[in-house]
Amino acid sequence: MDITVSACSVDNNALSLGTSAPGTQPIPEECRVKSEEDSHKFSFGLSDCSMRVEEDFWTIVYSNTVRLFADDSKDDETQNSNSPITRGAWFYVPVSCTFQKHGNLTTSFQPVEREVDLLSVPGMGSFSFFLDFYNSSDFSVAIGPYDYPLQFTVNSDIYFGLRAVGGGTDMQLFTVNCIAYPTADINDNTNSYTMIGNGCILDSTMVKHPAASSMENHFSIKAFQFRTIANNTGPIVVHIQCSVIVCVSNNSITRCSQGCVSDDQATRRRREIIRSSFAVNHRYKRQLIEDDDDSIPNNNDPNVTQSPVQQVNSSGDIQIIIEVNSNPSPC
Repeated sequence: MDITVSACSVDNNALSLGTSAPGTQPIPEECRVKSEEDSHKFSFGLSDCSMRVEEDFWTIVYSNTVRLFADDSKDDETQNSNSPITRGAWFYVPVSCTFQKHGNLTTSFQPVEREVDLLSVPGMGSFSFFLDFYNSSDFSVAIGPYDYPLQFTVNSDIYFGLRAVGGGTDMQLFTVNCIAYPTADINDNTNSYTMIGNGCILDSTMVKHPAASSMENHFSIKAFQFRTIANNTGPIVVHIQCSVIVCVSNNSITRCSQGCVSDDQATRRRREIIRSSFAVNHRYKRQLIEDDDDSIPNNNDPNVTQSPVQQVNSSGDIQIIIEVNSNPSPC
C-alpha cells in the first residue's frame, strides 16, 4: 500500500501509522515515513504494519490509520514556532484498499488453421501426420504456429520431429526422405538439399534422437543456407518436406524394418510399394462392395503391413539468419 500526505497538512513532521503513539520499540523500516520537501510517504505490504483485513462475500478490505498532528489555527501565538503553546490536535485518518472478489474476465483468440495430412489405410486405420520444430533436444514441447517463421543462425541446432497419430499400439513410423528447399513453391526445377534419403542420414551434422513413442522420429541438424542465394542480405527461408511410412512393428518384410537402403535397393522397393498399394486399394474396394458401407474397415488385416509413403510438411518455414563477423577466425 502506498500513502502520500501533503507536507503542508502536518506540523513538525509528526505522523505515524496506527491509532496510538509509537512506543519504545523501534519502528520497522517498511513502516517508517519517508519525508520529502512537499510530501510524506508510506509504502508497505498488505501484511505489514499491523494492517487490518475484513472480508465479506463481495470484497476484501485492507485498512490502516495514519496518525498525524496538525494545527490549523491562525492566531499569532501558535503560529510562532518559538511559542510554548499550540492549538493543534492529533488527527486519525483511515486509509483502505478494497479488492473485488468477483468480476468478469474477457479474452479472445484467433484460430490458426493447420493443414493436417490424413491417410486412411484399410486394415491399419487412419493416420494424421505432423512435422514440428522444438526449442531443445528434449523435444518436450513443440513450437506453436504463432511463432512461425522460426529463426535460426547458420550452424545453430535445428530440432524437428515427425509424428503420426492413429492406428494401434503395434505401429511404428519410419522417415524415408527429408529434403530442404529455398521456397515453399516447389517444382521440378527447384533447388534442393537431401538431408535424409531412402532412410539414410546424408548430412554429417544430422543426429537422430530417441523418442518415447514408436510413432515419432526426432532429428537435429545444423542450420545451413543455399549457395545460390548466399549473397542475400536478409533472412533466407528454408522449407522442409519429409516423406514417411507407417508399418506394423516387428515385421521383417516392411520398409521400416529395412532401415537405410542403397539406391538400387530403393528402386526395387519402390516397385514393391506400388504393387502393395495396388493390392491394398483392391482389397479395400472389394471390402466396401461386400459390406455395402461407406465406413473404412478398422479391423486389422494381417496381409496389410505398411502404409503408402506420405508427404509431410511443416506448419511454416524457418528463416536462416546470417551473422556478420567483422573479425573472422584465421585459417
